[in-house]
Amino acid sequence: MIKNIGNKLYKYSLIKSNSIEIRKAKYLGYGVFATKDIDEGTVIEECVVAKDILPRTNHALSNYRFAGEGHDVIILGNASVLGHSKTPNCHIVQNMDYERVVRIVALRRILTNEELTHTYNDEYET
Repeated sequence: MIKNIGNKLYKYSLIKSNSIEIRKAKYLGYGVFATKDIDEGTVIEECVVAKDILPRTNHALSNYRFAGEGHDVIILGNASVLGHSKTPNCHIVQNMDYERVVRIVALRRILTNEELTHTYNDEYET
């Protein structure tokens, strides 16, 4: 369902796959894992984007920031616990139809029990 507020479109229902779950990750904290095979190109989840207006100090949300256009953002949903890889199996893309919604999309076939990963940035070490 879609609602038009002013000149902006907002979705009432976001895509969330029943093929993923949150589990303890091998390296740090938690991660997102496939509970069954996910095909390349599948939209795994849509997530709401919140503009981050907090200062860049060490607070509870520091590790969950994404670089936005002119400001940092915090992506809600499972995107906040995706693992990092220099050879990721998914990526985060803007949903161009709706303001403040991004999608997690499979870059290749993701196998059952495989952790979902994306690239944090080129300097980040695993």
